[in-house]
Amino acid sequence: DAGKLVLRVVLGVLLLFHGVFKLQNGVGWMNGLLANHGLPAFLAYGAYLGEVLAPVLLILGLYTRVAGLAVIATERHDDLWAGYI
Repeated sequence: DAGKLVLRVVLGVLLLFHGVFKLQNGVGWMNGLLANHGLPAFLAYGAYLGEVLAPVLLILGLYTRVAGLAVIATERHDDLWAGYI
């Protein structure tokens, strides 16, 4: 159980750094990226869920499966935008 705790906290803290950046600078810069892929701009706000709310839930150990799915969905979209997939 201690190993799971360490993994949850480390992953949560690392992702939270990205979320804090988005809280400080906003997600408006993502609108162009979304438009290039034919997606609506409001999807940029999903980054708040995947990079702020989900890491906090992971750190606290609440709804970890749901939070994990949110993290996976957010990071999967990052890979799609970067052209890795």
